[in-house]
Amino acid sequence: AAGENGVLMKTIDGGLTWNVKLIGNGNNLNSLDFPASNTGYVLDGTKDIMKTTDAGNSWNTIAHFQYELSCLYFISPDIGYVVGYGGNISKTIDGGNTWNSLTTGVSNQLFRICFPSPDVGFVSGINIILKTIDAGQSWFVKFSDVSYLTSLYFKDTINGYVMGRGSSYNILLKTSDGGETWDSVTPDMTNYFLNNLLFTNPDTGYIIGEHGLILKTSSGGLITNIKRPELNRMIFCYPNPSNGKFHLINKNNENLFSIEIYNLNGLRVLNEEISNNNHDINVDATNLCDGVYFIKLNFETIIKYCKIIIINSN
Repeated sequence: AAGENGVLMKTIDGGLTWNVKLIGNGNNLNSLDFPASNTGYVLDGTKDIMKTTDAGNSWNTIAHFQYELSCLYFISPDIGYVVGYGGNISKTIDGGNTWNSLTTGVSNQLFRICFPSPDVGFVSGINIILKTIDAGQSWFVKFSDVSYLTSLYFKDTINGYVMGRGSSYNILLKTSDGGETWDSVTPDMTNYFLNNLLFTNPDTGYIIGEHGLILKTSSGGLITNIKRPELNRMIFCYPNPSNGKFHLINKNNENLFSIEIYNLNGLRVLNEEISNNNHDINVDATNLCDGVYFIKLNFETIIKYCKIIIINSN
């Protein structure tokens, strides 16, 4: 998992535990892809690509782009694509050492790319969906409308979905003919922004949205299960920034057993057991240096994270 401030998280036990690692220059990590168990790529900020060949233990910057990037996608350890601003798409066939610009004929900002087969690929962006059938050599517009299509998923070359927003509404589109036609299967959840989607087969899929919203379909778009946000399952940290003394307001129904604080190098710098499970927990971290830290909160059945900035200079 990749996130803000160069933080990369890795699990080797199916998500039960996670190790935190800092890579790059502290930029946001915007897109992560592992085409093989040991080989992975990530966007470091918006113009640099980093690569690992040892399952994420070490990372090296392998490419810098002049245009801003939004997403990368690798169909093998050597063959991959990046998309970004100005309708730009680039391709590598040597593991990211060199990149060739592909002609798209458009100037739209592009957000997501997906290749369900080595030759057939799709790209979504502002007001547009593109398709290639020759491994990126040529691209054709398959949808054009006023929308920000920020998420894209194809299970195969025929069945696919794109998701985004119009001016004030969510958009979820489905194709069953390889992108030639698109039907709206938008769920009626206009109170929440929908952020990402994943389909495990042409009928079963999941959508995640803001505030913990999870939607599920078992029929190719008709929502059959909804997990709504629970406002009481929240953690507030204040003041933030802090001088090292701060409060954790626990509005979660479960008891909090311990808190751990990690620096940006992934080192645990504080570990404190919680014996009094009230809703206002005082934390004293005045011994820590100025900087950004991540707080790991260990509950009975879940783990939550939040970020604290400490400014303790006299």
